[in-house]
Amino acid sequence: EDTVVISIEFNKEFYEIMKKKFEGVNNLYIIHDSAENIDIHLESLNITYIDHIVSALPYVTLPHEVSSSILQKSTMLLKKDG
Repeated sequence: EDTVVISIEFNKEFYEIMKKKFEGVNNLYIIHDSAENIDIHLESLNITYIDHIVSALPYVTLPHEVSSSILQKSTMLLKKDG
């Protein structure tokens, strides 16, 4: 009930599939964007910190600046014991 799941999907087609499949699921937010902008989306949802991150991002194939930004923001947003 208190758990919120946020899925950030960059691929438009996969985003559309997920939106349709999980329509109406409470506390699930599916966002079409880059994970680089996680801080912006958390702020819009009034979420300060997160407990867990599950990621399938191909960090090795992303541009260094992008992967560094995502990792830095993820570290800042995780709770102390997250």
